[in-house]
Amino acid sequence: SERVYEKLEDLEEGILALMWVRM
Repeated sequence: SERVYEKLEDLEEGILALMWVRM
């Protein structure tokens, strides 16, 4: 379950990066 949490964190970072690029 720890790995799943890590993947969620990476996904969150990716979404933030996409939002920054769209700005």
